[in-house]
Amino acid sequence: MDLRCRGEGRQDRRTRPRFDRRVRNHRRDGQETIDATGKYVLPGGIDSHVHIEQDSPETGARPGTDFYTTTVSAACGGTTTLIPFARQIKGRSLREAVEEYRQKPIGKAVIDYAYHLIVADPTAQVLGQEVPSLI
Repeated sequence: MDLRCRGEGRQDRRTRPRFDRRVRNHRRDGQETIDATGKYVLPGGIDSHVHIEQDSPETGARPGTDFYTTTVSAACGGTTTLIPFARQIKGRSLREAVEEYRQKPIGKAVIDYAYHLIVADPTAQVLGQEVPSLI
């Protein structure tokens, strides 16, 4: 862990919702310490519905942003994790979609990410063999 937060935040429970009142970090290995006195330290947000670098072969549409620009923008807004869609192209395997999409954020993403699938071609092969093998 590279960062520690110290300090105490107070909230008037009668006028506003109560947040954690103390910011503590019991680990001692932080290299940098931030004084959070008088501030709220909140966990980063998770956006689980985003489309990043998701081309549309049906329309030829291409996104105007990539993993770098999207994750930098997210981080500036307090989002620390994105979960975009990996889209299967009809007629192609689901595994192929996963392997292709897995390469897109490498060297570009500046925050955490995961992805979930859009199954565009739910054949017996895809549902019976590919989906179980990818879980």
